Amino acid sequence: MARVARSKHSSSIVSIVQKTDVQCFRDDHDRNTFIDILQKAQSTYQFQCYAFCLLNDHAFRLIIDTKGRNISKIMQSITITYAMYRQAKTKLFPQRFKSKPLLNQEDVLNEIGNINQKTHTRYNSYCIYHEKLSSDLDFMSLILPHSFKITTETVPSMNDEEVIAKVHDYLQRNQCSLADLKRDKLKRNRCLLELRRELPCSLKQLGIAFGGLSESTVSKILKQIEQTD
Repeated sequence: MARVARSKHSSSIVSIVQKTDVQCFRDDHDRNTFIDILQKAQSTYQFQCYAFCLLNDHAFRLIIDTKGRNISKIMQSITITYAMYRQAKTKLFPQRFKSKPLLNQEDVLNEIGNINQKTHTRYNSYCIYHEKLSSDLDFMSLILPHSFKITTETVPSMNDEEVIAKVHDYLQRNQCSLADLKRDKLKRNRCLLELRRELPCSLKQLGIAFGGLSESTVSKILKQIEQTD
């Protein structure tokens, strides 16, 4: 049966639960790896993470502000990268994540309270709020009453012509051309990453704008850069 398209949320701030029938986190090394993946996804998609919990061996929970980005793309980036790391014999996340829009400040603060468990571990955002731990959890955004705004705006998608024009403008600003990037793959790859973060477009559209790269090639390039950053 074809999957039903996920409906658009009425708020950019959402509570997310991703469950699995198998063991999601075998040990703290898995949890540390997941945090690294979450941090890279946050850097790529520029969402804000207000709370998280990795204490359940068979699920993880997040509260994020998508800032209008596509929530499915954000979650695919996280779950696919983690599943590739795990190399599980069975599909790690056979079911789609569940998400709930948080429509006001009270909803957000109550949900953070539900997720934060009174522990002294870095695998739950309780330590951020109550122990003021920062260390390497700098992907987190501490949220307090009246320190944020609920928005229903979404980042509009772009058509192929608009993406090509944006890439052209970007290359002009940086005084380079597609011919230059063909000769300098490292520079090309960094340009791809910067534009991926900047533009609300698909990998396929980026590939077209960069002279006909395939979607899979763009995906591989971005993953390689993320692994070395």
